[in-house]
Amino acid sequence: MQWFEALQAFVQVVEQKSFVRAANQLDLTPSKITKLIQWLEHRLKVVLLIRTTRKVTLTEEGEYLFQRTSLLLKEWDDLQKTLIDKMQNPQGKINIAAPANLLNINPIMQWLIEFLNGYPSIQLNTRLITSSVSLSQQNIDILIGVDRYILDTENTIAKRILRFKYGLYASPQYLKTHPKIKTPADLKNHNCLLFREEPYWTFSDGQQYVQGNYSADTGVGLFTAALSHVGLIKAPDFMAKEWVEKNMLKPILQKWYGKSDNLYIYYQKLHYQPRKIKLFIDHILRCASLEK
Repeated sequence: MQWFEALQAFVQVVEQKSFVRAANQLDLTPSKITKLIQWLEHRLKVVLLIRTTRKVTLTEEGEYLFQRTSLLLKEWDDLQKTLIDKMQNPQGKINIAAPANLLNINPIMQWLIEFLNGYPSIQLNTRLITSSVSLSQQNIDILIGVDRYILDTENTIAKRILRFKYGLYASPQYLKTHPKIKTPADLKNHNCLLFREEPYWTFSDGQQYVQGNYSADTGVGLFTAALSHVGLIKAPDFMAKEWVEKNMLKPILQKWYGKSDNLYIYYQKLHYQPRKIKLFIDHILRCASLEK
């Protein structure tokens, strides 16, 4: 135990650059830290630290010991956390972010519900984002979206969950009572339901100006209007899939759809990934594989 305590004290002194701050971190007295370092140097028969009134400096031997020992202590910390996680029921909060629409429309919403039912002690906190974010700086455990929403890509892991295209949809009743749509240019004669009043829809042959009597900043409102025969909606195909399969919406102008895009689940690169996060990631990937 003396070896472990001494090595732990040594690493803390180096990281904190202070005997006093190291003592505070380990809940020990500065004199106890000093004795542990002296014991370590005596046992190893080397000088590890040069201490002055202003700073603490590593010797060459101290630098070597610090590089090796800090890794060992991190591995030990990981081992403890893993064992504790396995002994306990998964619990705690998972902070999840996504752009508008993703978290309140199936299939993503259904996946979240299934996870909550399977792990009732885990709390999912969801929030919508409108611009790029840093997962580490903004306390986000999981982000579901596309690459443009990730700032710190070098510190983030991305796993693809869905491949999708934006499609155009309308209810059979709407199509039956309105002029036929053969090309994107025909949309000028139709009521187009707009996301955030964006007046242009992009197709494989370019952009088409559209207009309508309803706009919203969430997909729920737009889909509700489309299902109520108000007009046409442009949305990712995986969001419309449920209603297409039930014949409540029909895809239109499919040969004019643009290129496919990818939807990812993003999470931080961590030396130790909490079990609750691993469980959530595995659940989403499993659900996504069944969706394909």
